[in-house]
Amino acid sequence: MDYLVERVLNRFKSRLDGSNKILIQRSLGYSAWCHCEFYQPATMNEVDEFQENTGFYIPDDLRDFFMIHNWARFFVNSEVFDDPSWNIFSLEEITVAVEDYSIPSHQYL
Repeated sequence: MDYLVERVLNRFKSRLDGSNKILIQRSLGYSAWCHCEFYQPATMNEVDEFQENTGFYIPDDLRDFFMIHNWARFFVNSEVFDDPSWNIFSLEEITVAVEDYSIPSHQYL
């Protein structure tokens, strides 16, 4: 791990308050308090098994992310109509999606 992903995540987390909330700027000058959620890390074995079972290649930076947090949601605000949240799905969620949905061979989740 080259620690770039870890440094970026730590810097981002330093901007969160004690309950993992951050004030973000929305369109038209509005702002909203959002929270972030982070899961426990995946193991190297889990990442390797995922690649073997799905045939997907995981780039080094994404591998580093999974080794820090095997799932995350950023900027969650369920009080607004257009929840601005971003998700980085877990290895398990990606595996389930690959099994449940037809994904063209030229497309990567």
